[in-house]
Amino acid sequence: MSLLDDLKNVSVVKGPQCSVARMLNELDPKESAAVLAVIDDMDSSLTALSAILLKYGYSINAKTLRRHRHRAGRGLDGCACQ
Repeated sequence: MSLLDDLKNVSVVKGPQCSVARMLNELDPKESAAVLAVIDDMDSSLTALSAILLKYGYSINAKTLRRHRHRAGRGLDGCACQ
């Protein structure tokens, strides 16, 4: 075995699903894709998105949405669910 072989066996630990990921799983696939597109659009207002989601029964604040937006950078205020 080599170092490269051993590195293939390192597991990546994911955190539990956050409230955003759980909501996305509950939505219709088209709605889920649309909400995720808004989350990932850096020009969109997460405060406005939070208000819209609340209208449909999802109490997710802008801070939580922002953390999910930055899910790729887990250590830098990013969501650990992904």
